Amino acid sequence: SYVFVDTLFQKAGIIRCYGRNELMTVAGILQQKESEGKNIAIITHAGGPAVMLTDVLSKNGLKIPHLEGKESETLLDKLFDGSSVSNPIDFLATGNAQQLEA
Repeated sequence: SYVFVDTLFQKAGIIRCYGRNELMTVAGILQQKESEGKNIAIITHAGGPAVMLTDVLSKNGLKIPHLEGKESETLLDKLFDGSSVSNPIDFLATGNAQQLEA
């Protein structure tokens, strides 16, 4: 059964992919070097999915620290009104390449 196979794969450490696109995404992630810490910053142009990602990452042991201070204020000055730099960093759908670089 579907549940049996999923459980078996999970216990064996197998990552199950349901299509080529998902397989390519997983392969790309697995090729990255392992991070050294548990803190992570999320940079996005869509706040809703970033909040959902924050919840999932937090529930799985990563820390998404609140960003504040001089650096975040400097960054906020470079972004459009309505952007957020508290983490997740949301530079809005109207953000441009220069803002993403900043």
